[in-house]
Amino acid sequence: MSFYQPPLTITSCILHDQALNASKQKTDCTPLVECMLEMILQALEQSLTPQVTELLAVLRGEMARGAIQNALQL
Repeated sequence: MSFYQPPLTITSCILHDQALNASKQKTDCTPLVECMLEMILQALEQSLTPQVTELLAVLRGEMARGAIQNALQL
């Protein structure tokens, strides 16, 4: 199974550049790290299949395989 990865948008490049500049001015990498984590989260949210979404909805901490199967009614 392959997932389509859309190219970076102009908006995301601008946000990345702004975060990088803010980090340089503050000598603190927090703005850049927050921006990168947000971009990663958005990419992950776009690639979720219905099956993964359903699995994430039933997970409660560490669960054994059998418990997961029961929760998914498999």
